[in-house]
Amino acid sequence: MDPRDAQFWARQMHEHCTLIAAALDPGSPFKKIAAGLAVSWQNPSGVKLLDQTIEFKTEVLRTAQTSWIGWLAPDFYHHVLEEAVYFRRLIADDVTSSEELAIWREILSEHAISIGAMVDPSRRSLILRGFQVGDMAKRSRNVSLASRDVERFLQSTARVPSTIPKILRDHAIAEGVHFREVVMTRAMGR
Repeated sequence: MDPRDAQFWARQMHEHCTLIAAALDPGSPFKKIAAGLAVSWQNPSGVKLLDQTIEFKTEVLRTAQTSWIGWLAPDFYHHVLEEAVYFRRLIADDVTSSEELAIWREILSEHAISIGAMVDPSRRSLILRGFQVGDMAKRSRNVSLASRDVERFLQSTARVPSTIPKILRDHAIAEGVHFREVVMTRAMGR
């Protein structure tokens, strides 16, 4: 596994757990677990931590699909679970180049659509732009170009009223940059 992937995804897992902990209802039993995992990801100790994180995200998703546990939608929990599973597959060297590009198309698409949906409703054209950029990313043959389009869209949301936490926008932008700098380099070398 590329050490840049390991370092990058450890930071992303930390941010996922931090976001989940912040978004959960104060009475949720998951809140303390999420906060503990976020701390653990600051100094990760191997695959066992990732497996625990995947198990935790699976349980949170299952619960969020049937009851209100906080202000994040079940799609968010599904998205971060899928990213953790992708990280696990990278560690196991169980991702082909074509699978990896398909995974990234989905990640980029979900970033544009979900963050676009957090823009203030008065900015309808920008919300629609998020859906368009997301749809284009999912279908694009040039995933590197699609990642730049998604990044530009995400940056444009910083200048308008929204409910988008800065950490979430920065997190999604960082994933697009990582894709171009690491994943595309790897894909071209295969």
